Amino acid sequence: MPSFSRIQREIREQEVPDTQYDLIRRRYLKKLSAKTGRNTILYYSGWLQKPARYVTPLMSISDGDKNGFM
Repeated sequence: MPSFSRIQREIREQEVPDTQYDLIRRRYLKKLSAKTGRNTILYYSGWLQKPARYVTPLMSISDGDKNGFM
């Protein structure tokens, strides 16, 4: 699998980079699933970009949620 910097470079090299994020993400998720032979779940979080006052237990994933992911 490529490094994060390689993926960023691949996105920048596209003609219209803003529209390529989803296509590139899907391509690598498909490759990962093929390599592992298992379904792949992608979890995205913007917690570094949100003010802390908006973070509540109902809006976050904790160790108690791991069974749902399994």
